[in-house]
Amino acid sequence: MIENEGRPSTNMLPAPPATTTALPGPKVLHIKAAMIAEVARGIAARLDRPGATSLSAQTAPDLAREMTRLVRWADERHFHTGVTELAELKALTYDEGDFMRRHTDNSYEGIILPGMDEPVGRVPFATQLYLSEPGVDYEGGELVIGRKVLQPGIGDVVVLRGDVPHEVRPITSGTRIAVKALVQVATYLRWEWTPRLSRYLARHPS
Repeated sequence: MIENEGRPSTNMLPAPPATTTALPGPKVLHIKAAMIAEVARGIAARLDRPGATSLSAQTAPDLAREMTRLVRWADERHFHTGVTELAELKALTYDEGDFMRRHTDNSYEGIILPGMDEPVGRVPFATQLYLSEPGVDYEGGELVIGRKVLQPGIGDVVVLRGDVPHEVRPITSGTRIAVKALVQVATYLRWEWTPRLSRYLARHPS
């Protein structure tokens, strides 16, 4: 199913209307042309250097604002978790031979309370902005989600629910650059874990 949607509001240069493709499987969105290529290339040039992996509102304020808008837009329209802030923002640079094994994004390290055998905090969804063009900047590096193989173009955004397994195939040449945003764990704790946390606190009063 392909649904045409207006793209998230942004202070950056205008882009064509985004096309959102609802993929097979739970809560996966592919938003095309969320950012125009010229702007994406400018961001990629800033990130393609040593030490640019870890990002924040202090080190990359404009990028943090744009990713926050994308996250809020995706949540308000599709996920409805009430997230407002980013927990983590980082650059992902894949060079020739790099790949990512099958994994989920909800393995984010959370808080373990006494009597609980797993972290309280988990990632409800992750948002990834692609800053390189396949076939131009790199070859390979396909995003595999179940049986679906995606090759997002420059300026595209993919939003995955945290429990969706996915992988990145090896880069055969060039460099693939993206920015990944994880939402605030504390908000997700309130959204999913509050009943369990309340029961724990009732059993273990201070």
